[in-house]
Formats: sequence, C-alpha cells, structure tokens
Amino acid sequence: MTNMHARPRQPRAPARLALTLLALLAAASAAAAAPFFLPTGPEVHNTGDPRVRTDSQGGVHMVYPLVASAGAVYGYCPAGCASADDVWTVVFPTDDFGAVHNAMLALDANDRPYLLFATYDSVIYAECSGDCRQGGSWSGARIFHHDGDWELTGDAFTLDPQGRPRFLMHAYQAYLGLFAPEPGTRLFACDANCQDGDAWRVSTISEQSWLEPTFRYDARGVAHVATV
Repeated sequence: MTNMHARPRQPRAPARLALTLLALLAAASAAAAAPFFLPTGPEVHNTGDPRVRTDSQGGVHMVYPLVASAGAVYGYCPAGCASADDVWTVVFPTDDFGAVHNAMLALDANDRPYLLFATYDSVIYAECSGDCRQGGSWSGARIFHHDGDWELTGDAFTLDPQGRPRFLMHAYQAYLGLFAPEPGTRLFACDANCQDGDAWRVSTISEQSWLEPTFRYDARGVAHVATV
C-alpha cells in the first residue's frame, strides 16, 4: 500500500470541496456547532459517503473516500469539535488498487479505529498502533483480490466483542442482472495478523446476495445483519 499522509491542525482556506459535517454537538453545551467542510489533507478533493463513530470520550472518528481520485481519508476530531481546524486527517492513497468505492470504520473497546476500503477488485485493511492521528502509526495491506464478481457495500465491517475484524461481501449486482455471477454472501473473519490476507477465513453464509448490509455483534458475540 502506498504511503499515508498525516495532516496536523493548522490554519487553512475555508473553502473545501468536501463532505459537510452537520450538527456536531459541543460536549459542554450540547449545542450544535456550525457546519463545516471536512478536510482532505494537503490537497482539496470532493468526498464520498462517510462513516462516523463517536468514541467513549466524545471524540469523533470519520472515514470517507475521495471522489475522482484514488484514496480515502481518516479523520479524528476531539470532543467539542467545532471547526475543520480541529480535525486531524490521515490520507490513504490507493493508486495501486484504484478508486475507493466504500470506506468503513470500526472502533474497539479502547476506542482504537480500524479501517476497511473496497475498490473495484480489492479489499484493503488498515490498523494503527500509537497515535492514530499520525500517518506513521498506520499500516495497511490488500487482504483480498477478486475479478470484480464481488462487492462490499453498506456498513458491512465490524469487530466482534473481542475486537477481531469481520466483514461481509456479496456477489456483484449487474445492471438488469445481465451476465451477473451467481448470487451469494460471504463472511470474512480474522483473529490475528490481519494484514496477511492468508489469515482471513472465508465462508459462504447465504446463497442470496445481502445488499447494503449493516453488520454488528452484540455483547454475547451474536452477529446481527440488516439488509435488503
């Protein structure tokens, strides 16, 4: 995976062609902050669908793909987040694998973020050690390569109660079903050394394609999926 770039807080031009983050709550007053454009690192980009998680300290973790470019951005804003200048970003270029179609985020019990990116034919997993606001703390690798017959849609990435990553993929949905592969849904699971693609177990859990799934575990370790 190509190098990640971290952006510390610093003054910037206010105009950003990026996602607008609405209604962040100020921790002290519970009043909605004014909306602002999310940053995309040293270069300005439009952004795609975001995923947002709030940690136990009120910090806001975000991930969003770049539009008309190859990559995704992880953003962190501490409790009381009020402006783009409060947001730390790490940019993940994916030039070797193509544009990111879906970027997903999960937090473990210690508020540590884990990321999953899907391109046309690749799935990329990233995790951090140390200060996750810094690009040097992150490492990522392609863990699955396919021929375009599979898709990773919805909010299909999660951690189990032990903090181990899992995600769902379904068969590619061709327009009008023309030349479509056989339907199906797969579960990918890893318990350790998860940047090694061989460490992931793959099992078919349905002969139907579960589209746009939301995937979560409860405290007992029971998986729950909402899909269409």
